[in-house]
Amino acid sequence: MYCCCTRLHTRDITNNFNTLYSRKLDDEFVFQFSTTAPKVLQFLPHGIVSTLKPKCFLLFNQKIDRNEILKHLRVGHSDGHTIQNEDLEPVNETTAKSEFESFMNANEENYEKYIAFTFKHDLLKATQYTIQVSVACPSAEGPLKTTSEWSASFHTYEPLKIIDCFPNIKNTWQPSAAPGHSWTLTFNNSLDHSTINKSLFKFEPEVNGLGIEHTQHNDRQITFYNNSKSNTVYTLSIQSASLKDIHGQTFEHDHSDKLIQFHVHDSPSLVGNISGATGMITMDPGVLDEPFYPFMVYNYSEVTLRIHRVKPEHYHPNLPCFNSHSYTYEGQEWYNKLPGEELLNEVVQTNCERDEPKEIRVPLRAYLTKNSGVGQLIILIEPTKKALSECQDNNWQYRQIISVWLQCTRLAVDVFVSSGTSNTLTAWVTELMTGAPINQATVSISNKKKATNQQGLCIIEKYTTENDERKEVENRENRTLVVEKDDDLCMSVNIDTYASDLNAHVWHVFNDRGLYKPKEDLHIKGYVRLLKVKGEAKLPTYARGTIDYTIYDPRGQQLQQSKVELNNYGAFDIKFTLPDNVNL
Repeated sequence: MYCCCTRLHTRDITNNFNTLYSRKLDDEFVFQFSTTAPKVLQFLPHGIVSTLKPKCFLLFNQKIDRNEILKHLRVGHSDGHTIQNEDLEPVNETTAKSEFESFMNANEENYEKYIAFTFKHDLLKATQYTIQVSVACPSAEGPLKTTSEWSASFHTYEPLKIIDCFPNIKNTWQPSAAPGHSWTLTFNNSLDHSTINKSLFKFEPEVNGLGIEHTQHNDRQITFYNNSKSNTVYTLSIQSASLKDIHGQTFEHDHSDKLIQFHVHDSPSLVGNISGATGMITMDPGVLDEPFYPFMVYNYSEVTLRIHRVKPEHYHPNLPCFNSHSYTYEGQEWYNKLPGEELLNEVVQTNCERDEPKEIRVPLRAYLTKNSGVGQLIILIEPTKKALSECQDNNWQYRQIISVWLQCTRLAVDVFVSSGTSNTLTAWVTELMTGAPINQATVSISNKKKATNQQGLCIIEKYTTENDERKEVENRENRTLVVEKDDDLCMSVNIDTYASDLNAHVWHVFNDRGLYKPKEDLHIKGYVRLLKVKGEAKLPTYARGTIDYTIYDPRGQQLQQSKVELNNYGAFDIKFTLPDNVNL
């Protein structure tokens, strides 16, 4: 039985009804069923509407007679006033298709199941409106009617006003801001970006460095960037008639009655910092005519600058330039007396602006050789006790120290230490600027000296002795190579090697791609070379023999374990089919 109408169906089976076996019912049997009653499935708009003549859309679960629906439709607002149906204006089908396309196109039958209307007159602002469909509203598919009242509501936009600001003196958590911290104004409606201009906003007292920002993703808020001063209250006035929201409303605000103010509190305690290159640094030879050491200082009013001229024998790994010190003992030997000749020890005024990093360049020309402008220097910089006391972290023993060993040289050296048993070292000395080899440069290490040839090369054999090895077994990093030419020198520290006569295998393994599906073939190929030690060299040869291999899935489950024979070129090829239930 097919029932296409909205109605109640009743079926009556009398007691004269005969069954297949010629039996009769003892009593008369009656049952009823009905199709679905009409009801509203979808409604628009909801929330806050952006117009005072919104288009309303109701989609029912079945075909309707729009004229009949209008008779049962009621529009009212929060003060109890009802809008007469004569003040409702039907929306034509073309407009409805455009405005409510997603609902209309979901089902062809929806074109007969909706009603859309708008309003002939503007609605009130800041008002909630309720749409009601009363009980007993009819359907166009049958006599059944709605069994309960339906309602939905929306809200018209409010007049443009400020709803929050930062800082806000009424806010217990954020009553004021730090100097230079940005301020914000938050409005209840989205603002018209085209009406926002810095000239609309006037501060008393005047704000230096004022900048404003209004972004699309946060279009109800204006941010003010500033260079505000501590312990100051800034009062803002806005040219109300010029600032508008997206609804075209102007900002109406009585500045005499409701002041817009931003309170700025005391500046927080300073955070000081110094930073610069540390360790052993070789200066760019291009700046040796006017060499300098740059460092950054932040909020420290003054620093102590120390410069010492040093030689290779002054090198030690415990010097401050090779260690990051978070805790400083003034009794340490290096602190009271840096190695070498003291050239400068003075307090430098930084003239920093508050919370503004500043680069300071230390000129070095006066501390290098007069003719060639080369030399080895240690620089140490630290805040004074006075500067540290002005900042938050003012524990003198935890102060920052930056130190560097500067090699101001025109020489460069590349060092190759063999891995064999003869302790052979090869040095190649060149010009740092051009890379040209330097002839007759003296290379020394561990009391061994040798001069470079025309290619800038020299080879020093057995540069370590048994006595050296016993004496420096715990301090191998102290071995230093020094290159000298005329009045110039450069050095390379931590020269060391561990003799090795062990042969080693090296591998190169790859597959056809990185991602596989279950039941696919996996191909793995590779090459194995044997590095044999012969004298001072390790020579690669084709590896021979059998490789044991194991394949695991990403979860560590073993998939296969087998062997593969290397070919004449030390290569192998493994093929493996992934199981159907493999973890990927």
